[in-house]
Amino acid sequence: MLYLILAVLLSVLIILTFRAFANFGIHTTAAVVVNYFICTLQGLLLAEQIPTAQYFLQASWLPLAIATSFLFICTFVLVGLSAQRNGVSVASVSSKLGMIITIIAAVFLYGDSLSWLKVCGIGLALLSVVFVSVKKGGAKTKSTAELFQLPLLIFCLSGAIEVLLNYAQVYYLDGEDFKHFLTCVFAFSALLGSLYLLLRIGKDPGILHWKNLLWGCLLGLPNYLSLYAMFLALETSGLQSSVVFPLMNIGVVSLAAIGSVLIFKERLSALNLTGLACALMAIALIGFS
Repeated sequence: MLYLILAVLLSVLIILTFRAFANFGIHTTAAVVVNYFICTLQGLLLAEQIPTAQYFLQASWLPLAIATSFLFICTFVLVGLSAQRNGVSVASVSSKLGMIITIIAAVFLYGDSLSWLKVCGIGLALLSVVFVSVKKGGAKTKSTAELFQLPLLIFCLSGAIEVLLNYAQVYYLDGEDFKHFLTCVFAFSALLGSLYLLLRIGKDPGILHWKNLLWGCLLGLPNYLSLYAMFLALETSGLQSSVVFPLMNIGVVSLAAIGSVLIFKERLSALNLTGLACALMAIALIGFS
């Protein structure tokens, strides 16, 4: 459970760092790409032995790492578009609800149990994520198509990322392999992100401002460690993945909401507080099912 708690706290720190971007005028695209380079460097530093290029090329999990890195970038771009067009709340809820796909995959792929308590807990978890994330004054969409297209894509891609990470951990990663897997994922993400930046830099020369690079470094520190802790939680907690991912999502959304109140002086509505209550009940139901 220690690694699960650590993964949640680090993920909350990531969200609060993103929240701080608005206060300091940080270019999110540039910071995220720099963050991928920092994550890659951390992976190399934490490895007991830096693997050779031949090791990566011959790794059985290489296709999974490439696919995951591609999904990382695609999801990031889509979340940015959805936040601009539909509001941050819609984008946030869409990404967190991706855990539905993760839970269903865990039941069918790994034989995870699905008791009535867990089903009720999952239902409360979904309600808690929605209730905690909804804010007043969010951007309004212009059409039904605009409302559902991007959020649906984010929902699918976020779930796919968690499924791929879990699948790699179950079937491919032993010992040091999961460190190298993460390093490879972030390295490819850094490469793809750099290509994306090159396409954007002509339209926005300020992308490479020093403060964007600095905040990207700050973002990268908890980002790698959060996934590292998540892998350790899946491996050592003794909990099924269909329990780990919901608990993580509930914990992240709930603590991030509390953090936004304490640090950024945001106000929680009655609906948000109801969501926090649902989160606590969901943790109890899922954890003891």
